[in-house]
Amino acid sequence: MKEPMKYLLTAFMVTTAITAGNASASSIRVENSGGVIQDNTFTDFDFELINRPLKTTRVALEIDGLTHNNLFELELFLISPDQKVLTLAQALIGNQMTDTRLFDGGSLNIDLANSPYTGDFKPSGEQGIAQDSNISSFAGYNGINPNGTWTLRIYDLVPGNEGELSGATLIVASVPEPLTLLGSAAALGFGAFFKKELSKKSKQTEKIG
Repeated sequence: MKEPMKYLLTAFMVTTAITAGNASASSIRVENSGGVIQDNTFTDFDFELINRPLKTTRVALEIDGLTHNNLFELELFLISPDQKVLTLAQALIGNQMTDTRLFDGGSLNIDLANSPYTGDFKPSGEQGIAQDSNISSFAGYNGINPNGTWTLRIYDLVPGNEGELSGATLIVASVPEPLTLLGSAAALGFGAFFKKELSKKSKQTEKIG
């Protein structure tokens, strides 16, 4: 095997090892204790993520409890740090949500379920009424940088009643960005080595010629 090709093959093997080592996702749960859902406006409940791996692979949201005299008046959204907006639920019936988990693998779209919405559900995914949404599932967040402020935004669309969120948890899994071939070599200090060796072989070839 020619020497330059041997060095490049070595670099490729190193890159493969690094990428494989970074492939497993790291998951984090961020809680918000909730509060009053203001009447006839929107209320934001934030989740702050810092120092997380840079590529999102999975997102889910758990609602510990939410009460309102008429859930039909509410519309729920999740907004990512880069302003991707997903409609979580709209036009629900009943007056409470208890231990509700929203993720793409849920058994039923939550808009088709019944109060108290206990269990695993897919998000609504419909276009928003109070606010435009630009993704239709949690998969729409895949690939983004998860760091920054995520927001559970709850709109009360009809005057007359406040509500209450008793707690919610955002779950985000992410992985590091894969290193490139040259980036991997540089990260391991091989960049200068490859350059030196290739230069040496080039000079030897010139002398022979």
